[in-house]
Amino acid sequence: MLTKIEQDTMEAVQQLAAKAPALQELTLRDLFAMAALQGLLAGKHSDTAEKAACAAYVTADEMLKERQQ
Repeated sequence: MLTKIEQDTMEAVQQLAAKAPALQELTLRDLFAMAALQGLLAGKHSDTAEKAACAAYVTADEMLKERQQ
């Protein structure tokens, strides 16, 4: 059974997803890549946006591999 806070959080997430259908299309790989890109950019990554995005997805792929072990 969910607590009141968990229920409220679940409802808020469902409402947000209903308002932003694109969020429903995100994969775990996309979420890992977003986190990796955030770290790359925070570290003053000096490459182009394309290289940073590529590096983020390479990192995401490695995270998925590690997760399967």
